[in-house]
Amino acid sequence: MFRMSAFLLLLLSLGCGGPSVDETIVINKDNDKEVLGALTTETFRVDNSTGTEPMTSDQTALKQYTHRVEVIPAAGTAVDTDRVRTEVFLAYNISTESRELPKDAACALTRVNVPPGNVYLYDIEWQEKWREGTFDIGQPDGTPEGTYRFRETLNCRIVGARVEP
Repeated sequence: MFRMSAFLLLLLSLGCGGPSVDETIVINKDNDKEVLGALTTETFRVDNSTGTEPMTSDQTALKQYTHRVEVIPAAGTAVDTDRVRTEVFLAYNISTESRELPKDAACALTRVNVPPGNVYLYDIEWQEKWREGTFDIGQPDGTPEGTYRFRETLNCRIVGARVEP
């Protein structure tokens, strides 16, 4: 009898490690905040070094990224991180079928006008934009079960232009 009780107690304790399938995960999107990631700068080169006439065109720089969710459970809380990720994607209207496909961030350069025999360099600054918030399992009780970070997009801007020496 003692062995059976200990076995049932062990099974019950193992089953309490995370939210059950029936428990709702609530993404507290209303209280999220925007967080900007580190800046990275890349140089975009427009080469008209062998041209005999000015090069005038619209240029576009592209960089690919994927939406990403990081889940950080509160201390001592077991969380089904895949379910939380799915709920975050749904809360931000991101298709769960295409969430791993690369997205393009376009930074349209203004019309370039490079004289013949020159190379112009454009410095482009890229910065990730994240949303950070909390989530609850079951009814919100004022003590979230964890936080999440969601890479929403990738911003870019031109920060400089110069002639290549």
